[in-house]
Amino acid sequence: MFSVHQPVQSANCSASHPVLCFFGHVRSQHVVSHRSNTRHFCVLPVRYKGLSFNNNNKITQNHFISVSEGDPCTLPLSRGSGNQFMDRFYYNQQTGSCQQFTYSGLHGNQNNFMTQQACEEQCGPNPCFEGRPFVGADGRTQTCSASANFNTCPLNHWCHIGSDLSTTVCCPGASTNVCNLPMSTGEGNANLDRFYYDAQSKTCRPFVYNGLKGNQNNFISLRACQLSCQPLDNPCIGQPATTAAGQVLFCSITNKDSCPVNFWCHIGATPETTVCCPGATNPCSVPLAPGTGNAGLARYYYNPDDRQCLPFQYNGKRGNQNNFESQTECERTCPEDPCDAFVRNGEGSLNLTRFYYNPVEGDCFPFQYKGSKGNENNFLTLKMCQETFTTACFGGETPLMNNGRVIQCHNVPCPASHYCHRGADVRSTVCCARRGNSCDQQLMLGVGDVTIERFYYDTTDDACLSFNYTGVGGNENNFLTKAECQIACPGYRGYCPHGKPDVADHRLTTCGIDTGCPRDHVCHVSKRGSKTVCCPDPATFCLVRADPGPCNRQIAKWAYDKTTGTCKKFMFSGCQGNLNSFDTVEKCTEICCDKGY
Repeated sequence: MFSVHQPVQSANCSASHPVLCFFGHVRSQHVVSHRSNTRHFCVLPVRYKGLSFNNNNKITQNHFISVSEGDPCTLPLSRGSGNQFMDRFYYNQQTGSCQQFTYSGLHGNQNNFMTQQACEEQCGPNPCFEGRPFVGADGRTQTCSASANFNTCPLNHWCHIGSDLSTTVCCPGASTNVCNLPMSTGEGNANLDRFYYDAQSKTCRPFVYNGLKGNQNNFISLRACQLSCQPLDNPCIGQPATTAAGQVLFCSITNKDSCPVNFWCHIGATPETTVCCPGATNPCSVPLAPGTGNAGLARYYYNPDDRQCLPFQYNGKRGNQNNFESQTECERTCPEDPCDAFVRNGEGSLNLTRFYYNPVEGDCFPFQYKGSKGNENNFLTLKMCQETFTTACFGGETPLMNNGRVIQCHNVPCPASHYCHRGADVRSTVCCARRGNSCDQQLMLGVGDVTIERFYYDTTDDACLSFNYTGVGGNENNFLTKAECQIACPGYRGYCPHGKPDVADHRLTTCGIDTGCPRDHVCHVSKRGSKTVCCPDPATFCLVRADPGPCNRQIAKWAYDKTTGTCKKFMFSGCQGNLNSFDTVEKCTEICCDKGY
């Protein structure tokens, strides 16, 4: 029987027969179809004139192109066997593109399209190393997600992340051991920055991907590569130091000084756990930390109360710097504290004028040194002595004392009238007098000669910011961590989804049915105290361009791009900027993208 239809997205002759004609062949044309028990045929409707009918009133099957199951894009070029000259297009698997050819009018196969557009919509570019991209039930190539959290491709397929959506598709031949695949730069001219796992060096390395025909050992970020192939057995409290390319910095017993500033060499049970950990400080001033794990390593630590190096068992991970491989190394690193040592004239026949620190008087005085058998409380000049024993408290104020000795607060609390000044070592961790609300005090860098990362509350920015503390002479607005600062100085955080609420005369601007908000603000019911406050309007700040600011730090942030409707990563300099700046892409999406700005 004959049937003449308008083209449809999909159509079945029966439950046992596939789609008659691919809609790419017959766009905006009529289709004449024929059905037998075993085969289907599709006339490419260039012209109906000239089709022959046999005595059974049926179209002669010589005029039909056979439609078989499978992907037409994988079929070879077939010019047919007629005498017509028809301009058509076919998909060339070798070049990965749709090309024109002359069709003779009879026979041929399904790799035969009326227009280049129809060919490209059906076949498109093929970025897969082997086979064709997966085609969904709608006849279209299925795109996929670059997310490392889930796989959007069907079984035995993997997501090829190309230079655009058309080459980000599900390719066949998924490997069960991605990390052992060789690095493949692929084909094309895309020049994409990617990472691959080098099984020989057991590290993730950068490479330039050409955009097509690569394999699964191809990651869009260093972290994605490390999560898949290089899970770090992190022994640090915090994240270890990395190179500019993001590689973890390893160290060794013989090369402990290779770690960058503010990092120290953690000697673990294996080379993989011997890395540069954050938080470098005076190892003699931190308490014993057995750590976690089950390594059972024989180590030594310095006990500041007994002023001795004692043995302990280290579990292998998450310890601190007060951890030495030998008693000799411990004693060499943590000698007797000269502050607590009495003056010792020594032995010999010399009379050398030296200076010592008197802990009772809190000052330096001269004495006569005999030339040998002295101790560390022995300085060539008054200046050297005074610089060594500068008081840790602000303005040179005397710290809290008991029976003539300074009270150290590394393991005992200070009374309510004092706070614990935490310096670079045990000697500078003392009780200093309070001077009011710590959050209202101005930033004090100190007067020492060390560099310690600390945090302070900035009343102007209403934020806890980092700074480098010199170890002594600071004030109470000095916190070990950002979280500690935020707990002590909550400010106006928590009232608005993003940014600070409007404040007038140090009071929150409230709003309601009869009271509006100033320009570029909206009335918001805050979760903090159920107050209605005026918060920055996302319809304003989401639409401004990201501003990195004028400072010189490099902090990864996310900003909403109104031209693409997506959140994009940028580097924030650490100061000024604007509200179109978020710590995570999720927060940026929640505030800006999900609102449709």
